[in-house]
Amino acid sequence: GSMLQALQRDAELSGTTFVAAVLRGEDLWVANIGDSRITAGVRAPDGAITARPLSVDHKPDSAGEKERILAAGGRVFAVQYEDGIEGPQRVWLSDINA
Repeated sequence: GSMLQALQRDAELSGTTFVAAVLRGEDLWVANIGDSRITAGVRAPDGAITARPLSVDHKPDSAGEKERILAAGGRVFAVQYEDGIEGPQRVWLSDINA
């Protein structure tokens, strides 16, 4: 088979995340979708570099985010796998069952 066929995976239960940052002059814009974040390395006066968060994760089970999803007609729950382990909380359309 082709390389593309060899790389195909079942994505039925997959999600999407995205982060971006644009720096233009002194202005910085950041955007994120899903369970992703952007941080910046900030140099302290002593020369140490620390991480500073520039965005907030959109975790489906966090306060506010879950309410927004439910109000839009979505659902939030974790899939329990065959081995009994529960996966992370995910967003589902109202008409899709996992």
